[in-house]
Amino acid sequence: MLHAADSKMRVELVDIARKRFDAFDLKKTYDPKEVWHGTKTGEDIVLTGTSCGLRMHVRGDWKIKNLALEKGECAAYFGSGYYHAVSRNLGPGVIAVVKQPANNETLQDIFKKYITKADTYTTFTPSKCPVTSCTGMIATLKNMYGVDGDGKVTMVAFERVQPEFPRLIFEAPLELPKPDGGEGVKYYRPNQTQQRMPGKLYYLIMLDAAASIEEPAMKDFNFFLENLTVE
Repeated sequence: MLHAADSKMRVELVDIARKRFDAFDLKKTYDPKEVWHGTKTGEDIVLTGTSCGLRMHVRGDWKIKNLALEKGECAAYFGSGYYHAVSRNLGPGVIAVVKQPANNETLQDIFKKYITKADTYTTFTPSKCPVTSCTGMIATLKNMYGVDGDGKVTMVAFERVQPEFPRLIFEAPLELPKPDGGEGVKYYRPNQTQQRMPGKLYYLIMLDAAASIEEPAMKDFNFFLENLTVE
């Protein structure tokens, strides 16, 4: 009943539900298995990190190079394959960073924090954005790849305020575990869920590629942005 009187059973059920969520620890370095939950959809992989307020959809042939959550900063790094440049095959990198802003830190500060050696910066309007509004910037590192062209770091940044009901956007039905064939009553417990980093979060999505493979690399980058879910 919606307005049922308080009871011992009701209090216990609420307490049990709350214990299934692990509070976020700003000082902790998390094991990736604590943070990221992966599922397959066809040949692709979907990775969800409730602490980071992030769900990523990546191609099945992309290489997962790093997944981390350390000192209040999430990082995910993927190699999206190899493309023929001028003199060799080169692989773009797709990177996602999620963090709490420090003091008066702005999105523009975030851009330059991660690319400190760029020769030039150019703003642009992203063609793909997982939220209402995104800010885009391209950093150029001249002659970084020699005959294969300049280094191009395409960056898309946006912010999200903590929702009233964190994790709700990521909820989905779970299948019951398969029975082991033994006799008697079986009890199943759901996995623990990590709580979202509190407050406003900054999201930075980056593509690191040589200018000579920028066109196919941007297709990977736009695919990643188009299939990104954030809260």
